[in-house]
Amino acid sequence: MEPDSTFLITTEHSSRPMFYLPCIATWFASMILGSSVGYTSPAIASMKSRNTGFPLTDDTQSLLGSLMPLGAVLGAVISAFTVEKFGRKGTLMLCSIPCVIGWIMIAYADNIYVLLIGRFLTGVAVGCFTLAGPLYIAETASPQTRGFFGSGILLASGIGVFANYFIGAYLPWNWLAISNILYPIIMLVLLVFSPESPLFLMKHKLHIEAKYSLNFLFGINSELSNPNLYINEEDKETEEDERVSISDFRKKEILLPFCVAYYACYKYCAEIDF
Repeated sequence: MEPDSTFLITTEHSSRPMFYLPCIATWFASMILGSSVGYTSPAIASMKSRNTGFPLTDDTQSLLGSLMPLGAVLGAVISAFTVEKFGRKGTLMLCSIPCVIGWIMIAYADNIYVLLIGRFLTGVAVGCFTLAGPLYIAETASPQTRGFFGSGILLASGIGVFANYFIGAYLPWNWLAISNILYPIIMLVLLVFSPESPLFLMKHKLHIEAKYSLNFLFGINSELSNPNLYINEEDKETEEDERVSISDFRKKEILLPFCVAYYACYKYCAEIDF
């Protein structure tokens, strides 16, 4: 699979910026995360009140909750490779495959093993998003809106959690799983009409495609559509990729943001799980 360097746009002379399209697509990817986190609680309550056809022991309930984060670990490792091989957009599109398959397996599970495998697959999709999603927004949003769209990732994730709690109060566990397929489908549709990250394209020497991507994102008349603005950043990123090592985490400018991000994620996840 080659890096995705095309998108469904018939003219390169667009004057209207469209950077919000890939950003909104990423928000729906974040809702995949939220729906996966928020599914367990209403689903288990529904399974207990209905005849599922398979036993739901305490161990099974624990596995339902823990297999998604376990799959996310694998997904994060996979996405570390795919974001550089297939692109940020390509990785998000790829992560929709285990997501849709996982929710279908959960919805039509006739035994506990199918249910657990489906739960693990949705976790793989979540792990892929956690790296590719924020990176895609950072490289496609305008500097003025990057903070807004970036902060919207957590908001969209919270909406996904809330939607599962709310819908789960009225739908049984299998129909709740089917409703969660909506998020990756909407994300896929939006990504089809979105370009690949221009920085990724430049890094792979696809300069013509990068120019098309910049024109689509910021408009042909915008100064942000000038590829020369990103050449130094592209070279710097390549050099940093070659020099990166574990010892870099000892640097204050890296260690402090890492600690803040870890603390924020820890508190955020703890509040949801509680």
